Amino acid sequence: MLAFALALAVVTGALPQPAATRIDFIVRSVMHDRGIEGLSVGVVTGDRSAARAYGYTGGSHAARVRPRTLFAIGSLSKGMLAATARSLSAAGRLRMDMRVGEIDPSYSAASDVTLTMLLEQRSGIPDYAQMPGFDRFSREPQSPRQLVARVAALPLLFQPGTQTAYSNTNYVLAGMALQEATGLPLAAIEREAIFGPLGMHATRTWQPFVFEADRAWGNVAPGSPTLTFGAADLESNAPDLDLWMRALLTHRFSTGAIGFWSGTLFGDRVTAQSGYVNGFSAYMLLLPSRHAGVVLLCNADRIDLGPLAQSVMAAALNLPD
Repeated sequence: MLAFALALAVVTGALPQPAATRIDFIVRSVMHDRGIEGLSVGVVTGDRSAARAYGYTGGSHAARVRPRTLFAIGSLSKGMLAATARSLSAAGRLRMDMRVGEIDPSYSAASDVTLTMLLEQRSGIPDYAQMPGFDRFSREPQSPRQLVARVAALPLLFQPGTQTAYSNTNYVLAGMALQEATGLPLAAIEREAIFGPLGMHATRTWQPFVFEADRAWGNVAPGSPTLTFGAADLESNAPDLDLWMRALLTHRFSTGAIGFWSGTLFGDRVTAQSGYVNGFSAYMLLLPSRHAGVVLLCNADRIDLGPLAQSVMAAALNLPD
């Protein structure tokens, strides 16, 4: 089926034909080389948005991927949570100096860690996803407090605020903080603050065990989706993520660059973010000076989509790769 899938592309929006042809060739080649069954591309260039879709959704009900097919987006969720926190803070509904002691009083070792430190990955709190035995308990439902409890007995990695270290636990606690401050479920908070205002009506909590014709299925077992709370808990599609990229490029919402890395590409500053969750990989690349962005979503586990994103960006802007 894969070889046949690579011959198919579903398109919405407008790209110049030379750019579209170049992108199709690059994407099909990478999908073949990496064994990717389904992939969706979103491109923002200036005031244009375009989406292209390739291959199949996977699973026992495999259908063609369409631009509106839902994929789990992994840690791309973190930027949306950070933007939600900043929006609530600006509205006076959330304190960025809220401390872990207020969020989970049982976590005494981290009681003075602030919400800002959590979002900026400067807390020193260990990552529950890196703990020995994670693969065993990842199949079991876990509440956010249970996830935090798994690291609470461990020493902090460093004095809070003095260094940076990536930890999914930080975003579990940040999600708990938003719920504590508003009295609302995290999904409802993000919908009210970000998704509703931007018209991102497809973006929502990932539902890996619920069949939907336009939902992709990962190529490995998903584990319990409860483990992704706050850190990697959303699913979305290319049109919604085009709206999100446009909101970041126009500064309508800001993550404070949280969760993104910065570098230089095509002689200009770029920011990028990757996302992984069992069976899915995602990547977002933003080139602010040209008001351009690319997002890639696929139903293959742990695929580095960064090089492909750069090639798609070069094709969309008619630049040498």
